[in-house]
Amino acid sequence: MVNKRKKNLVSPDAGGSTSGSPKRKGVCKNYVHACPAYLETLGQTHCGWTFGAIAEIVDNSKDARATKLDILVEHHHSEMHGERIPMLALIDDGHGMSHDELLVMLSLGNKKFHQDDRERIGKYGVGFRTGAMKLGRDVIVLTQTTESRSVAFLSQTCNESNKDDDSEAELELPIVTYHRIASVMELDTDVQSEQTSEYNLDIMKRFSPFNEYFIGGKFALFGENGQGTQVYIWNLEKSGSDFSLEWQRSNNGDVNGDDIVIRSRRTRQRPGPLSQRVPLDYSLRAYLEVIFIDPRMEIFIQGSLVKSRLVAKSLDKTKIIDGNIPGKPVQLILGHCKQEWERMNSGIFLYWHGRLIEAYKRVGGMIQHPENSRGVIGVVDVTDVMRVGDRDMVNNTKQTFQECEAYAELEDWLGGMLDMYCRENSEGGGSRRNTTSTSTVRTQGSEDDSSATSERPHVVHNIPEVPKAERGRPKLTAAQKASNYATRNSTSTINMGLQRCEANLGFRKRFTRSSLLCPPTPKVTFVLPEEMQ
Repeated sequence: MVNKRKKNLVSPDAGGSTSGSPKRKGVCKNYVHACPAYLETLGQTHCGWTFGAIAEIVDNSKDARATKLDILVEHHHSEMHGERIPMLALIDDGHGMSHDELLVMLSLGNKKFHQDDRERIGKYGVGFRTGAMKLGRDVIVLTQTTESRSVAFLSQTCNESNKDDDSEAELELPIVTYHRIASVMELDTDVQSEQTSEYNLDIMKRFSPFNEYFIGGKFALFGENGQGTQVYIWNLEKSGSDFSLEWQRSNNGDVNGDDIVIRSRRTRQRPGPLSQRVPLDYSLRAYLEVIFIDPRMEIFIQGSLVKSRLVAKSLDKTKIIDGNIPGKPVQLILGHCKQEWERMNSGIFLYWHGRLIEAYKRVGGMIQHPENSRGVIGVVDVTDVMRVGDRDMVNNTKQTFQECEAYAELEDWLGGMLDMYCRENSEGGGSRRNTTSTSTVRTQGSEDDSSATSERPHVVHNIPEVPKAERGRPKLTAAQKASNYATRNSTSTINMGLQRCEANLGFRKRFTRSSLLCPPTPKVTFVLPEEMQ
């Protein structure tokens, strides 16, 4: 942004003052400027959870209709550091961005989104900057469409080094764009001059590990007719002397070993007793397994495919509950998960536009009596419920919802449905049983709504029927019956003797039930006649 002040100075001949300074007339607009320190402020948006920053860039790839996304840590030589440095790379095969679209993404906030695109996640126009600046101080974006190729540089290092006084500084965003005709690239002079493009490219070479050859090699990853976007982030965030993120590569073929984890491995705060076994809080692989309710994009971490886990389909003894909150349809799926029961976890997974916003949300009895709902997991998409008027009531971090009446009603309804489910499945240790039954309940409003109606068509897997000839106890032979009779009589006689000893003689310490049932074998001594010795 540019700091401008439009002045309308009026001369004395035009009716102004004839003495002293001329008076200002007309409209005088003030414009704010953005100093480089603002980039660091943007990065604090996701200070609560680093994976929220990565999710912002993952969302952009999904909105670009990408079918594949690679997330990995590369190491490249940096002239500024004099050594090889780690660089977080996110590469997708989406439709890419034009010069104007790239400017919109780098602008400090916009709301140019497709309202008719129900699956679109980006809403506020700040996700990329808040996410990238949380992960590292510098980021370069390479994007290619069918008609253009662009390179953009968003850097705290560059802006701080070029300015002596941040209070008077402007935020510099170098961009170079080429017009693309098949595999031939020509500088797009409609959006920049040759001098501007040369200056911007020189800035990138001075403050990043990228030069024109390195950039060309990275663009080659798209192929001759390919499209997509590549994001490279370096000067990664540190916690003390170590990086906040830790990257792992498996050398023995173990896919789960290829991961990017939060070094502290801390569990996020949630109401009620905390479980220390919540992998998606610190494992990027575990988080991306459940990030989308209907995954359509293959995600690779450190070169290994992330196997999407459909939470609703991993449950046993599921119940589908249709509700209306407030006046908007919502469907909740509840069930038991053996893995979460072993981890002592429970909670509701709340999705919005098919993207996970809150995981393991505690409602109802989960907060005060978690032992009754151990292993119970719920899945619900609240896109319609959390849209109030023309506003989506989700925070810009996309990790929580805004406090509003609709959210309060949703929490109450979820708590009521959860408690009802736990009561119905409490007999016989429902959370421990591995059943495959499914039921559907349709409700209107909350559980105590007077207009509530329910229909429960149960669908239970068929169990093979046992023929009548094979029912009952197996028939015994006469010898088996006699043996059983003798065993029962001998056992009862020994038991009676034991009780008599315990009651009258006080031999409890000397005799035990096991010693009487299985008495020791007596010693037998044989004496041979003298003539045989």
